[in-house]
Amino acid sequence: MVNLWFFHSPKLGKLLAIESDVLFAYIIILEIRPEVLSYGPVDSADLAHAGGARADLWVNYRTGDTQLVLCRREALEADPSVQNNVLLVTGQDIDNARIEFDNGLTLCQAINAATFIDLGPARQALSSFLLQKESATVGDLVNIPGHDPALLRAAVARLLIEGVLCADLSQHLFSDATLLRRTAHPTQWSPSTPQKQSIASVLGENRPALPVNADRGASEIVVNRARARGRPRSIIPAELAGLQWPAPDEATLGDCLNQYLNRKTAVELYRQGATFSYIRVITKLSENEVRRLVTRCVERKIDGTCLGYYALIPGQRLKPYHRTKGIVPSDGLQSGLAGAWTAFLEKHDNIRDKIYEELLGRAPSHDGQEFSIDDSWMRVLSEIEKCGITEDEYPLSNGDKGKGPFLKHAKALIAANADAYQAIYGGDTVGKRWRMTGGVPQRLIRPIRPGSFAILDFHRHSQATKVSIENGYGKTLVKQLPRWYFSVLVEEMYSAILSCVATLEKTPSADSGLEALDCFIDPVRYRPNSYGSAHGEYAAFFAYEIVALLKGNSFCVLRLDNAWGNIADGFVRNAIYTFGCAVHFGPTYTWVSRNVVERANEELARRTKPDDQRNVAIPVDDLVNSFLNAAKGINLTATERLNYSSPVEALQTMLADPTSRPLRQPLPEVTRRAGKLLDHTIIATVHGNVSKGVRPYVQFCRRNYTNDLIRSHPELIGKQLLCHFKRFDLRNAVASIWDPQDRICLPGSDCKTELLGAIRPDRWRDACISIRAHKLISTAGARLRSRDPNRYPERASPSSAKTRQGRAKHEKTDTDALREAKRLEDQRRHGAEQDAKHSSTDLPVDARSASGNRFGSISSAPSDSSNPTNASDPFGLFSPRPLRGRRV
Repeated sequence: MVNLWFFHSPKLGKLLAIESDVLFAYIIILEIRPEVLSYGPVDSADLAHAGGARADLWVNYRTGDTQLVLCRREALEADPSVQNNVLLVTGQDIDNARIEFDNGLTLCQAINAATFIDLGPARQALSSFLLQKESATVGDLVNIPGHDPALLRAAVARLLIEGVLCADLSQHLFSDATLLRRTAHPTQWSPSTPQKQSIASVLGENRPALPVNADRGASEIVVNRARARGRPRSIIPAELAGLQWPAPDEATLGDCLNQYLNRKTAVELYRQGATFSYIRVITKLSENEVRRLVTRCVERKIDGTCLGYYALIPGQRLKPYHRTKGIVPSDGLQSGLAGAWTAFLEKHDNIRDKIYEELLGRAPSHDGQEFSIDDSWMRVLSEIEKCGITEDEYPLSNGDKGKGPFLKHAKALIAANADAYQAIYGGDTVGKRWRMTGGVPQRLIRPIRPGSFAILDFHRHSQATKVSIENGYGKTLVKQLPRWYFSVLVEEMYSAILSCVATLEKTPSADSGLEALDCFIDPVRYRPNSYGSAHGEYAAFFAYEIVALLKGNSFCVLRLDNAWGNIADGFVRNAIYTFGCAVHFGPTYTWVSRNVVERANEELARRTKPDDQRNVAIPVDDLVNSFLNAAKGINLTATERLNYSSPVEALQTMLADPTSRPLRQPLPEVTRRAGKLLDHTIIATVHGNVSKGVRPYVQFCRRNYTNDLIRSHPELIGKQLLCHFKRFDLRNAVASIWDPQDRICLPGSDCKTELLGAIRPDRWRDACISIRAHKLISTAGARLRSRDPNRYPERASPSSAKTRQGRAKHEKTDTDALREAKRLEDQRRHGAEQDAKHSSTDLPVDARSASGNRFGSISSAPSDSSNPTNASDPFGLFSPRPLRGRRV
């Protein structure tokens, strides 16, 4: 299965499709780094400019530098396909930066959820709040009165990405307790729109001095100890000067802690602008040593960030070790040979290839084969001797002739290619068992705090089920479904049920998935009326309803399978721009188990399975009730996975613990109140007839929709309107003109508009009915009407009905002929006196010639003069019909 991610990039303003976990995670990390200006896929021209190097991504920095990036889940110790000018990012690097990745998902979700909402007022509010303060927590900023917390959170995320605000996003999870510092005065970064943000404010020019940790003593620097003149310091790049550098956990340093703290104090004083003489007095470090330490701190890591204070740990290597010192021959085993074997293999590629051939170059066999490391070493040793290596050269100069480094290299090579090793030496059975039990790769992207990942899945109910629905007028309509699906939205970390909807469809569609997401936003819409209380309160069933603090929360990642309904463009875009999340179509090993869905299905079957499934119909409301009760039972049931606590208890404990950094990401109020997630959009043609007095209207679901504005503009007849209908209520609809050239003038104004406002149906205005319920009623009602004996008292065979239809098509009569036929029938029923009453209405003899072609259109009237017209049947309606198709 293709591992595909869909994600809207706030930095690029585009919807991206990414086919790799490592590449997607690295892009998320790039999104929240202010020093990154842009990025994009590598094309052939970029590869030619880089000398043919393999790369997946190019990254442009604000300094003008460009970096090529190659993303791989795993890489060997020395991959010949990676050039020196290409940055290699592996799955292990992403796993090490999982906190920064989770913070990137959180910030991007906040921004994308408000993509089409103006953030200007929120930025102005943040600017006013930070006029007198240089730092504040996220909780202080997002709780400014009079503003939507979701929009304030989106504005804070935008300012962090732009570099106007800074925070430690690599070591601590982003939450309401995160401390933010501004790097520029608010008057420099408070434009009405983010697009007008100046580069000076983004880079943090004219920023105040960065304060350091107060408990280290470095903040005691006095003003006259700072540098007042001299050449500007250039060791620290501008994009790193205002950021908080990553730092290790000091509790894990042990005996090296004092030396590390002394170095850190020197670097912090240098960042504040202290003179080297003052730094020497405080830390006893020389000028050259301070410069060396600062240079180490600004070195780039494998993921593109600076090393920060990690470079100050004693003995910390910045780059992989490459031995340059020669080896002096000696008898016996030697010490001090670090990097000698790697340097030897780099010099002799044939030895490296021979080792790979000996270990993994054999063809897999059905029964497996024996492996002897000693025999392999003897053949490798023979290859070394063939290269002309003498007894005075490494590795033959060593006591074991290089066997010890060979064994370490072989173990590392086997561990990196475990699947191939088991298939070669274990056989087919061992190789399959290895792939089934131990060969599944670990999920690289997984949640580290609850509420950030959600899964939407469909489950099929295979048994034929009869469902019944009330039509609102005293009749129950029944429909039998051979199979149908229900959708479940699950929180991935604690397996809490977030929403559950019975789709009642043979095949789940995009509408079914959107209804499950809409039920997560407003579950009351999908509740039977019996659950409403007298005070307007509703019972809680889903997890975010029971835990009131999480109500209206969103998520960062939505996992899906590749069902037809899920891969629809409308579904993906609605999910991304409503919740701000990334949509993931991933392989099965990235999913959690289906126990939650199976338990919901079992509960449903237990509650709704009748004794006789063919004769008993289940009301739709009872079906919905069973889902609600099953979801509540799962959310309140203790599980072994959570150490016998329920998902709701786990969520409540997480919110009560301030150290857990709970994720609070509310949806914008506009989305929750009037979101367009469930809008069913159609292009409808305006009907009407001015000559007959029929005013303009559009038709949908056997309803005629219009309003005062549409009715007053007959020129809209024949034009096309873009109509949005709410799937859960056909009464809620809005319309606009599809073609801008057809805009109309507003009453009493010369201004033209495309928006026509809300439209209302001509009937069923008091009945709240969804599109799915309307379809169910229409199909069941049409089948019931076709079998109604009162409508068809004499059911004719299909052949006779077809004959009658064809006969009526060829023998049409007009109004006068039918009137005469009715008069003759009344004469037969009531006698001659009834005929005398209607004698004044008979047509004169010359009426045919006076009426022109009107009677000439009657095909059954005799036209041959040899067949005179019968006085009792002047139009031939009751005369014997001539035989067709043959002559008598």
